[in-house]
Amino acid sequence: MDPRDKGNWTGGRVGVGELRGSKYGISAAAHPAIDIANLSLEGAKALFESEYWRTIRGDELPYPIALCLADDAYNHGSPMATRNLQQALRVTVDGHFGSGTLAAALRANVRELVKEFQAQRALDYARDPTKRSTVTTGSVSV
Repeated sequence: MDPRDKGNWTGGRVGVGELRGSKYGISAAAHPAIDIANLSLEGAKALFESEYWRTIRGDELPYPIALCLADDAYNHGSPMATRNLQQALRVTVDGHFGSGTLAAALRANVRELVKEFQAQRALDYARDPTKRSTVTTGSVSV
């Protein structure tokens, strides 16, 4: 419920809309219609599944790629995550995860694609310093 965090406001900017906070990584800015205070873990999981995992076709991708893409989608939206993947794949960048993007991802070397995707993601953070506060850290074995 930090009022200085733009993600806690339904308007997506400090002081704009209602201060509803964030819970389980679900922000009021991204989901202004959700009752954040009463969001259950099961509700957050269902939202992740429907709005992020399915959108990035997580069940169809090699797991390391799906994990990286889902994390980016959860933090910055599926279109931005898809654009980062498309840039890493060197295919048409349109933010839509279609059959061409999926085919290119399935043909790619998983290890190299994860590295290139994370590099694209880092460039995205460098271009917009306001995104840095949402960076998650961890490691993935590929």
